[in-house]
Amino acid sequence: MVFGMGEGKIDLVLDKASYSSGETIDGKLSLTLNNSRKARALRVQFYGERTTHHTHHSGGRSHSTSSTERIMVQELALDAEKEYPSGTKEYAFSFKLPVLEKPAQSADQGIVGAITNVFASMADPYANVRWYVDASLDLPMAIDINKKQLVNFTR
Repeated sequence: MVFGMGEGKIDLVLDKASYSSGETIDGKLSLTLNNSRKARALRVQFYGERTTHHTHHSGGRSHSTSSTERIMVQELALDAEKEYPSGTKEYAFSFKLPVLEKPAQSADQGIVGAITNVFASMADPYANVRWYVDASLDLPMAIDINKKQLVNFTR
């Protein structure tokens, strides 16, 4: 067995399915270990992942690349370095979500307003952001036990 693989699992339960700007996520992390295990820490994070795509044209060819960056990272240490016992233990956590301003929308209902709104949405820094809650039990010299859950976060 690869160290860390099959040693246990993490489950995440959030208090609701969808969140708005400025709300609080209340959740539970359930850690199940098959055997007792020394670990450095049990952590949970809330963050956004913004993916940007770039296309470069050169010599009649185009090259596409993409990059991903984490934004607005919040991290909580739920437990410290210790020997974690076998079985299941639950931990409560809470994150205050950032307040994100909505992009300005044109009041004009015609074609000019529609075009203005398209350009405003293209300039929106949060248009391509996916939001996550991510939990991890940090195991020394082994593959960490992780769980990543997508969060429906709207403005």
